[in-house]
Amino acid sequence: MAGKKPVLLKPYSNAEREQRTFSSVAEVRNPQCRNETELAAAVADADVLIADVDIQITRSVLAGARWLRGIMACSIGVDYVDLQAATEFGIYVANLPDYCINAVAEFAIGLAFSLSRHIPQGADCVRSENWNGRRLLKGIELRGRRLGLVGFGKIGQLVGQKGLGLGMAVSYFDPLVGAKSPVAGCAASATLGELLAGSDVVSIHVPLSEKTRGLISYDSLARMKPSALLINVSRGGIVDEAGLYRALKEKKIAGAALDVLAVEPIEPKHPLTTLDNVLITPHMAWNTEESKANSEGSIVEQVNQLLEGHAPTHLVNRGVVPHGRTR
Repeated sequence: MAGKKPVLLKPYSNAEREQRTFSSVAEVRNPQCRNETELAAAVADADVLIADVDIQITRSVLAGARWLRGIMACSIGVDYVDLQAATEFGIYVANLPDYCINAVAEFAIGLAFSLSRHIPQGADCVRSENWNGRRLLKGIELRGRRLGLVGFGKIGQLVGQKGLGLGMAVSYFDPLVGAKSPVAGCAASATLGELLAGSDVVSIHVPLSEKTRGLISYDSLARMKPSALLINVSRGGIVDEAGLYRALKEKKIAGAALDVLAVEPIEPKHPLTTLDNVLITPHMAWNTEESKANSEGSIVEQVNQLLEGHAPTHLVNRGVVPHGRTR
């Protein structure tokens, strides 16, 4: 039908922002898609899809998307999008490469403090009226300890800077960065094993891919110091959770803090929730007022670009040839 508005689809959470911002130029839909079948049906008539880790955008979902021009991934990582399929089908994929870098870096440091000083357990003591429980919660100080960073991109580098500010020694392993550190005071490790063996706190900052899936295995963890702490604010699939559970039970490492899991929301009765040396938060490292403000302008700009059929500013699948279909 001539003059019909394009369809902007956000199939999870709420669409208050999208209604407020785009209702004059697009028909905004907000179905709560609970599975792949429902998502595929909703995407079939969409022009632009707002996406995040809440949904999995598979080849099957995209195969029937007749009009889909682009996907706006409201995140840094886009591992929940089948990029190869999107590229084959001529669909742009955009992301937000910088919006929450400081938020995630600060959260990683916060988790390091929480683990090293048993802060959540201390709060639980007060709630349970066990004031003397404090005597059992002997912590360690981060100053003088070695912080090992698996991945040294923008977030890893900022975590490294913050670690240096705390008086920590900082090392990283990242083949894409190499031995010449972009951050003065941070030293490269030749291998992942070297980094793990020499670190007191290990923090993960690599994207999830076929190369990094299961990168931190039981064997990897067994190389670490028994007093070492593991932090993951990147993606859950990077850590083999069964291997982590075993390593913690066998006291190969002292503790772990995870903001991300292989399956989210967390599965009922997940084994890791039974351990008292594990801290799990609900994928919230990104969630600050500042991050939200940082993302707003880029989302609006790129959604408008996609609605108009243009390449977005932060195009992820650079080899894509747009299909050019219009209603």
